[in-house]
Amino acid sequence: MTMTNLALDTCYGAIHVPGWPGDLIVRSLNQLGEWCICETILAAALLRPNETLWDAGAYLGTFSLGVSLLTRPARVVAIEANPDLTALLAKNLALLPCPAELVASGLAGRPGWLVPFSEDPNNHGATAYLQSDAQPADHPQIPCQTLPALRALHDDYDFLKLDLEGMELDALRADFTHIRDRRPVIWAECNESPASLQLLGAMKWLGYDVLYLAFPAFRSANYRGSRDLIYPMAYEAALVAGPTDRLEALSKTAPALVPGEDILCRHVQTSYDLRRALFDTPRWARKDWTEMSRAELIARLGRTEMQTPLGAFLK
Repeated sequence: MTMTNLALDTCYGAIHVPGWPGDLIVRSLNQLGEWCICETILAAALLRPNETLWDAGAYLGTFSLGVSLLTRPARVVAIEANPDLTALLAKNLALLPCPAELVASGLAGRPGWLVPFSEDPNNHGATAYLQSDAQPADHPQIPCQTLPALRALHDDYDFLKLDLEGMELDALRADFTHIRDRRPVIWAECNESPASLQLLGAMKWLGYDVLYLAFPAFRSANYRGSRDLIYPMAYEAALVAGPTDRLEALSKTAPALVPGEDILCRHVQTSYDLRRALFDTPRWARKDWTEMSRAELIARLGRTEMQTPLGAFLK
């Protein structure tokens, strides 16, 4: 796909983006000068400076760049399946303060090819793929590899970030033995899907302690100082597995790491714990809700619970 290469001033430096003005991440970088920076602030608290970060589903590299603003990885391996982004991602990785390697491939449970099946022109970062053993003739040629195969080429990972639109567990399964023995930090996207419940089950089966973290996609104290946050109260979430001492420290400090924002941080043991955490996570809000006081919001919730609409109140 032919596109205009734009360079935007952001908190990460001059970052290169595609000419997709309607794309959610591009809009955020253009309007706020950042994308989901709360996530990277929290993730940076778990990464040690001498550790290697693998960023699977790197998109334009904002996760790795955001983490490196607060702590310096020893090395970054960025994995991105979308062939329309890899040239721009390579330029953005040059902003990192450490060596970086780009893998222009998808990540899955077995080698093969990826075929896009769910694409949104306003949110390319949410593109989902199906895996095919045969090389597709009528789709972009997108290879996919396994974690063990990539480790053979790029050495080991200490921190594995996975944003694979539902394929996170499939990718992890191929490396279960290594993960069980090596115990890396795993930071995986957590959507409102049964796949997230299955992912939690796998993390617990591997013997991990697991945190659920939810955070605003758009920060109030953003780089540009913009008051237009695109979607008020739009939250992203992650399931985080790692050493007990690191997770415990993060659970105590998470709310203070991003001043002025409400961070949800919970230990999750069971599928019910995770369902409850996802249920309690905001995904959108009307603008007038965000301007109400806590007392007003609680009053509104009480009226809703009692099924008392304003139109029928005192009539």
